[in-house]
Amino acid sequence: MKSNEPGLPIVFVHGMRVSGTMWRPAIQALGERHPLAAPDLPGHGQRRGEPFSMPGAVAAVVEAVDQLGGRALLVGLSLGGYAPLPPPQSTRTGSSA
Repeated sequence: MKSNEPGLPIVFVHGMRVSGTMWRPAIQALGERHPLAAPDLPGHGQRRGEPFSMPGAVAAVVEAVDQLGGRALLVGLSLGGYAPLPPPQSTRTGSSA
């Protein structure tokens, strides 16, 4: 689900066992003022035949942001709040010989 109007881009990311259509009321309310996207993550909605993976979910969010110009406000519910986060950096210290 996508809108192409002027304003701050927003990407809505759904949680587990739902799809991007869960954001329809928000998209209807904001679509005239903002470019919006609500992608389906792998394994959900129109992509339910695909296996779910976190790399696939991150790729779906990155693709939606890229389609809106490369920068966007991210709004997520449950898994959708976690999927856009960058992977943690290693916290290993010391050296190996």
